[in-house]
Amino acid sequence: MKVLFRTAVLLSLLVFAIPLTPHPANAAGCQNLLPKGVWEGTTRVRLDIRGVQDGVLLEEFVFTHDAQVSLTVDCGVSAGSYKGNEVRTIDYFFTGGHVECDYVYDLSQPTGNVVAGANGQPRIDVRWGQGNVTNSCLPGDNGRAATWQFLPAGPPQDNTITGNFRIIGDADGQDGYEFRADIFRKQGYQVTLDKSFTLTRQPQPKVGSLEASLRQFFLSGIPVTNHYTAAIDWDGAPPGQARFILDGSAPAPMNVNGSGATFDLPLGPIQRTGDIPISVEADIDGRVDRADNLGPLTMVPVPNWAQRFKLQARPLPGHVGYKGEFRLPDKPLDAHVDLPAFLPFVGGTWGLLPTQLTVGLSADSLGTRERDGISAKGGFGLGKRVFQPSASGDVFGTITHDELKFESDELKLSTSGIFFQDHVGLLTVIPGASALFSIPVIGDAFQALDSALGVSADVHGSMAGRGRLGVSGDKLALTEGSFDAGLGVTASAGIDTPLVSAIVVGGGDGSLSMQIIPVAKVTACKVLLSFSAKAGAFGFTAGPVSAQFPILSCTAAGQTVLIAADPQALTALMSYGSPSPLVEVSLAEAQTTNGLPETVLVSNTSLQARPVLAAGSNGRLALVWNSVSGTGAADAVGLRLYDGAAWGSAITLSRAGKPSFNPTVAFTPGGKVLVAWSEAQTAPDPGGITVAFASSLEIRWVELDVATGQTTLSGQLTTDSVMDFAPRLSAAADGSVWLAWQHSPGASMTGTAALPNWLQAARWTGAGWTPIETAGKNLVGNLFWDVAAANANSAWLAADIDMDGDLTTAADRELYVYKRTASGWAAPQRLTNDSVVDSGPLLTLTPGGQPALAWRHGDAVLGLTGDPANVQPQTWFGAGAGVGPMLAGGRLLAGPGGALALVWPEATSQGQDIWLARFDPAAKTWTAPAPLFLTAEQRRSLSAVLQPNGDILLGLSAAPMTTTTQAFTGGGSGSVPLVGDTARVLVAQLPAGYIPAPEHPIVYLPAVRR
Repeated sequence: MKVLFRTAVLLSLLVFAIPLTPHPANAAGCQNLLPKGVWEGTTRVRLDIRGVQDGVLLEEFVFTHDAQVSLTVDCGVSAGSYKGNEVRTIDYFFTGGHVECDYVYDLSQPTGNVVAGANGQPRIDVRWGQGNVTNSCLPGDNGRAATWQFLPAGPPQDNTITGNFRIIGDADGQDGYEFRADIFRKQGYQVTLDKSFTLTRQPQPKVGSLEASLRQFFLSGIPVTNHYTAAIDWDGAPPGQARFILDGSAPAPMNVNGSGATFDLPLGPIQRTGDIPISVEADIDGRVDRADNLGPLTMVPVPNWAQRFKLQARPLPGHVGYKGEFRLPDKPLDAHVDLPAFLPFVGGTWGLLPTQLTVGLSADSLGTRERDGISAKGGFGLGKRVFQPSASGDVFGTITHDELKFESDELKLSTSGIFFQDHVGLLTVIPGASALFSIPVIGDAFQALDSALGVSADVHGSMAGRGRLGVSGDKLALTEGSFDAGLGVTASAGIDTPLVSAIVVGGGDGSLSMQIIPVAKVTACKVLLSFSAKAGAFGFTAGPVSAQFPILSCTAAGQTVLIAADPQALTALMSYGSPSPLVEVSLAEAQTTNGLPETVLVSNTSLQARPVLAAGSNGRLALVWNSVSGTGAADAVGLRLYDGAAWGSAITLSRAGKPSFNPTVAFTPGGKVLVAWSEAQTAPDPGGITVAFASSLEIRWVELDVATGQTTLSGQLTTDSVMDFAPRLSAAADGSVWLAWQHSPGASMTGTAALPNWLQAARWTGAGWTPIETAGKNLVGNLFWDVAAANANSAWLAADIDMDGDLTTAADRELYVYKRTASGWAAPQRLTNDSVVDSGPLLTLTPGGQPALAWRHGDAVLGLTGDPANVQPQTWFGAGAGVGPMLAGGRLLAGPGGALALVWPEATSQGQDIWLARFDPAAKTWTAPAPLFLTAEQRRSLSAVLQPNGDILLGLSAAPMTTTTQAFTGGGSGSVPLVGDTARVLVAQLPAGYIPAPEHPIVYLPAVRR
């Protein structure tokens, strides 16, 4: 028995070795019977062989084999490892002997298949490839080739299979452990054999796609953070770890959340440019999957020329917008000339003042062509004013795979059409006009006009420049460019006060050429201006006087060449009438101007016709004017009546040989019409106006039957040796008619501090006039006044007065209000008290009998509705609205419900138009002032009535505007405007609610007084 036992033991030492020689796996029948993945676990074997004789244990042979197994399983076995230890011990108890062998297994490269086993469960057949077996007792014992069969006892439970396994030798097809156990059993030994395995599927991560929140070409060095999200399949296991690897650098941990892992990558610190690879690793307990060449991330260098833009990144959905700007050129552009201060309207700085362009650059990480632009900060000077130039032009930035590209189309630096109204004193426009100030009777009025109102002109200018931006070397610079500027002045001021009238016309133009590079400078300049003026009163005409201002060359190329006429004082010659008397024509010619119906009633009349329109009941109208008599002067009074359907023939009301001026008209109850005027009782001196002639002026009146035009009553209201002039009639709502006029003890049209003028009034009784009443005796330097009758007992007057009597200053000009009640005239009320000129009051009454008053306060327009003693004035138009000084020659109309309308003459680019603004009582706003007719005429001498249906009727005169080519002293010529020598008298109709559109975008600025 001992021999047999030892033989069996030796045999078992050989037979139980694990096979090392690999054989190709048979793939036939391979089936995906187990979930794919890495299966890890253990195998355990214990074989106990005991030799017992007569109840005594003589020998014991014990095999213990524990191993760690890893298998990568799909439908077959593709990878894995086997690491284990087998200990074989033999104890000979009857001799005390002990034998021990220790086998160490380290095997890899398994191949095999998963097949269906006999019990219906999957069976894993494995052959091991490369490996090593070492043992401690039988050198050279390499075992035999075998197939391992893992036999699960049942389906996987929580990804774990357990069961038995066999090792089947190639030579005999026997399970080595079972075979040996059988050998010893057959020899009478007690044998126990226990084999088992446990394999658990280990989750294997898989890195999928990598998405970036921003893509795709990024500018280097500009801070922005890109948010990356990697999709990771954790193979059903709880998420493990993920790592972000940029350009092979040390892995950085990612933020893992479920099946995604995120990483915020700051792009600003990345120094390298070009394509930068990205890798992502996913790790579950050391089981790592890595995906390379994700991205790539492309960083584009910022060229030197773009550094000044200081580009900033702005993250947008899915991409990055880059935006920057810088000012160009380093030294602001400056190309202007300084025109002499004595140049009216445009004297001062003209041209491009220090100006810089702000160039914007935009680019996008998507590589799209992005457009930006330019803006300008600086100024364009036009005389005493500075305008903001505008810059336009497209600048394009594109980020490609390799560079930031810059493109620019033609840039433009320009001003839009600049239009503004300016007014300066008559003496400034025409130095020779100072001769007008010394004329007796009317000289003070001209001087007051010069200081208080001035002469309006329409000034326009523009600048247009071209240039290009380009990359020169490593800088962005202006590569070409030039500018041209132009200016124009059109003066067409027709000023009518209740006292005198004046016309100033002229203007001219200029041009300026400038370059940008290599330096900004003026290369050429020309200015040519010419003005003329004439004035008149009481049939006399003063002038014309004129002045030229030719500047043929100005500052250019660092030196100044100036050819300018030195203004010389001229003599204003006075004449009465005209050497060639006008042949006045009476007609009724209907026409439409700018969509508005007009009727021309008189043509070929004087510029001093000064028509006045009145409205009666049943659509009746009456128009009076200073008609031309045989003397050639506008010293007769003409009347035409409208019966609601047609205009009647012209009627001369004044007496032959009695020069008559300033007619006024009003309707009375009972189908009568009143006309009053100022009549000279002494013949004029052809050499000029005299005090004697002025002092002979008295107030004459006539009443006519409306239906027949026949005189029913007539007479002379004043009979004294004091100058009585400028009468104005006003009809009250109750049918009463008041007449007011000026009474001048000093034979002055404005009144002096020593001898102020008086305001006097009387009311028509139906058969004659009430006794003359004096409303006030304080008119000093008065230019404008107005009257509004309330009823038989009440009336209002308003006038502007120079407080210190010095007509060369205007800031002390204030308004007074005169109120009559049943008790008589109250003391004059001073309405304004400030250091700003207040002038040109326009007075009317509302349908409810409340006074409404408007006047020019500096360059603004103030107004009120109600008793001035109780109501605070409000600003109706600010200084920026552009309402000029000729507002004083306009009319204020009041309609029902608080509606108001202002109409007045104002300069335009074509001459002088009638302007309109309306007040909406519901919105409590005024419409923007706008011209009505848009014709090349000088429209003036305005009167207006509001009809019951809401229509506004205007009575006015219009003289045509023409141009002539003026040859200038010192060379050069230019086109200047002229006003024709004759005028038309017409009536125009404005439909109810009519609001004109602005003529052009006017830049309204405060007046510049010189």
